[in-house]
Amino acid sequence: MYVEECTGLVPGVTLNCTPEGVTLNCTPEGVTLNCTPEGVTLNCTPEGVTLNFMEITIIIADDHPIVRKGLREVIEEDVRLRVVAEANNGREAIEAIEKFTPQVTILDVDMPVMNGFETAREIKSKKLKTEIIFLTMHRDEDLFNEAIDLGAKGFVLKDSALTDIIECIKTVAQSEHYASHALTKFLINRSRRAIGLSEKQPSINDLTPTERK
Repeated sequence: MYVEECTGLVPGVTLNCTPEGVTLNCTPEGVTLNCTPEGVTLNCTPEGVTLNFMEITIIIADDHPIVRKGLREVIEEDVRLRVVAEANNGREAIEAIEKFTPQVTILDVDMPVMNGFETAREIKSKKLKTEIIFLTMHRDEDLFNEAIDLGAKGFVLKDSALTDIIECIKTVAQSEHYASHALTKFLINRSRRAIGLSEKQPSINDLTPTERK
């Protein structure tokens, strides 16, 4: 989001808006503040100028404390991202989602009590409003397709999670899909299949294992 116009409210301040973002020039000090459209709101009032970061709230569910700790440290290096809760299993994740209503929930596929897919099904059943990112060690296309069929927007490999997770969170928070770069071909294959299905009557071979059920 960026402000299209804010003129005449604050003496000595001019606001230049472009498709790339917002440039705020404060005179006579000559201070320039550059804001991108990725979650920054600029409020101009006669009393002054305030800059509000639109936080993305997150829950991490994984049964390995070291994994949760590492993800949390990386995620919270970005001031726009805030982890509101952690969960050790799917049941705890559901409880945390109901309590904190995070914008994004990261689910380990393999968890005790309730695994990631079971948790996603319950999220869907309860109509809880959160975007899902699956975290997994498995480079399996059928697993990937099942995850997307369950409504997940993100699919991240654990061996690249620390480098992928920030971009993934910001992407899925905008209701767009993201997969670790090593799995990009899975998204491409799925897109091609969807195009093919739209051009002809689907056969059983065109469907993913989940769609065949």
